[in-house]
Amino acid sequence: MAAFSLVELMVAIAVLGIIAAIAAPSMIDMIAKRRVVGALEETFSLLHLARSEAIKQSRQIRVTISGGAAAGWLVGLSQGTAPCTGADDCQIMEGGTAVTRMSAPANYPGVALGAGEESTSFVFDSRGLASGLGVSGATLDFTSEGGWTARIVINPIGRIRPCSPSASNSAGGYKPC
Repeated sequence: MAAFSLVELMVAIAVLGIIAAIAAPSMIDMIAKRRVVGALEETFSLLHLARSEAIKQSRQIRVTISGGAAAGWLVGLSQGTAPCTGADDCQIMEGGTAVTRMSAPANYPGVALGAGEESTSFVFDSRGLASGLGVSGATLDFTSEGGWTARIVINPIGRIRPCSPSASNSAGGYKPC
């Protein structure tokens, strides 16, 4: 009968340990990158929902963006005139039911949101135009602790697009800004 000797087993465990030690930093880096992309894509979808619901319902949908460190940002939708600040405020009507619509850092640990200003609030009107952004629109920069970045650009006519602010540390395969 063929069997493993203790020496062969120890060599196999040592090789496995070396491979794991090499792969761990790369895995952590990949997770940070995916969190930035996840935060961007969830927010991108939320903004498109706001625009499409404003057109569909023929009413204004307010978007509130509170930028901040990895534990303190929020992107939410509401139908009132006041910006939303939490789950109770960030609700829109969908099919006659109030539905909470927001993206927050709890889903993406280690990801910070820079919104140009600390807090921004604007509305998508019934034509899909973004009112309250000014001439240059708005940019939302998502950054991980490892320096990975991705950006959403919103222009006043309502176009929302993801892009990469830097080619060297882009978190996704987005076109340059």
